[in-house]
Amino acid sequence: MTTASLHRRGFTLVELLVVIAVIGVLAALLLPAVQAAREAARRMTCSNHLKQVALAFHLYHDTHRTFPYGGDFGPVQTSSADFGAFHNYTWAYHLLPYLEQQAVYDLGGADFNRFRQSVVEVYLCPSRRDVRVYRGGGKSDYAASSGATGLDGAVQQSRRGVVGLNAIRDGASQTLLAAESRLHQAFLDRHQAGYDMDNEDMFTNGWEDDNTRRAQEAPEPDLRREFELGSLCDFQFGGPHPGVSMSALCDGSVRGVSFNVSVAVYQALGGRHDGQPLDLGDL
Repeated sequence: MTTASLHRRGFTLVELLVVIAVIGVLAALLLPAVQAAREAARRMTCSNHLKQVALAFHLYHDTHRTFPYGGDFGPVQTSSADFGAFHNYTWAYHLLPYLEQQAVYDLGGADFNRFRQSVVEVYLCPSRRDVRVYRGGGKSDYAASSGATGLDGAVQQSRRGVVGLNAIRDGASQTLLAAESRLHQAFLDRHQAGYDMDNEDMFTNGWEDDNTRRAQEAPEPDLRREFELGSLCDFQFGGPHPGVSMSALCDGSVRGVSFNVSVAVYQALGGRHDGQPLDLGDL
């Protein structure tokens, strides 16, 4: 074998750099597609979670002839229901037996600390959280709808009574039941002054703008940057998914509602008896 033939074996440094550059370009092109596929899978899981929640609402309704209370606070606790005041526990508590979570439900009258720290996976959106305790409590990424005004939705605080399907005069397929809350992702695990929309557990939280939200404004994306005020999330629906807030209607169906939906259309979706015509294609 000649010396010349030995020099022809292998890659030159330039050729190696070109190959590395091509691989880098291909990886850069593929990465958005991989991320989009992962988000699509997470969004599908979120949709399935909301579907289970909507079905639990209906199973509860089959038993009690109404949807559950939205929750309330008692005379002792400033933001949460008093221990054992079950009618003031949130809708997330009342649905537990219908989500195969009887053991957690039973803790509500037995061990308050363990109860408040219980984590129920079906209440969490995988695009936003891992399945674990946040800020000392179990959380929910979903809120029930108290309507466009806070008084005309499918779920009300206990002091305002309960709502049955017979009170949803606009039609179950035309009325919002529950959807993703708008939250501040930078503060899911720590406190920010003025941001109290995610600081309580999902079972006993009595503040209306935590466990129920209003369809008063169109849904918006989660806040993410630390300099944004968490109070901007007050009352609103929204979510972590690009472009849409995953939402369950009173007929049990689940759909993505665009962040670009008009305020008038969204308010019509939230109200249960406003008589406003609604084209679901506008969502």
